[in-house]
Amino acid sequence: AITVAPGRQAPFVAGDNLDGYFGGMTQSVGKGEGYVTRAGTLLLDYSSIVDGIANDRAHSAEQVLPYGRRARFANGATEEMALLSKQRALAISVANPRPASLAVAPMLVKAGALRQDGDVVTGAVGGMFVAFAADQPFTLDAGPVLRSTQPARSFTVVAAFGASEAEAAQSARRLA
Repeated sequence: AITVAPGRQAPFVAGDNLDGYFGGMTQSVGKGEGYVTRAGTLLLDYSSIVDGIANDRAHSAEQVLPYGRRARFANGATEEMALLSKQRALAISVANPRPASLAVAPMLVKAGALRQDGDVVTGAVGGMFVAFAADQPFTLDAGPVLRSTQPARSFTVVAAFGASEAEAAQSARRLA
């Protein structure tokens, strides 16, 4: 891991070992390229939320990892993003020292309406389809925001992309 000094913005890139990569900027939200494939940018960035308050990545202790990033916040929370090798998918986790309402807010590019069908959320994005699944029950709030239905100490959301809605949903469920 490469530790980035608080307040220092630096670009980083992590690949999915297929045809995609995540180009990000440390200590910021929405300033990098995001998750990019041949279809273009599909996910610009994301933020993590604890008890309704977005974690402030600009003031985090951040590490660049071979597969993504990890940020630690003054409130004790951590978030981690990992591109999943040989998959068109990434996992975003948020953790807190005590049980809390945890959420992930993906920033999609050229997204159509999202809909929740049980344990998965699907929609069209940038000429492909996206599906979100999680390691525990969640609700879809406006934004979009995927929020744990019960207080938890950790919450992981998988965003998977595919040529069809069914392919993306199947991948997200399997990887979550």
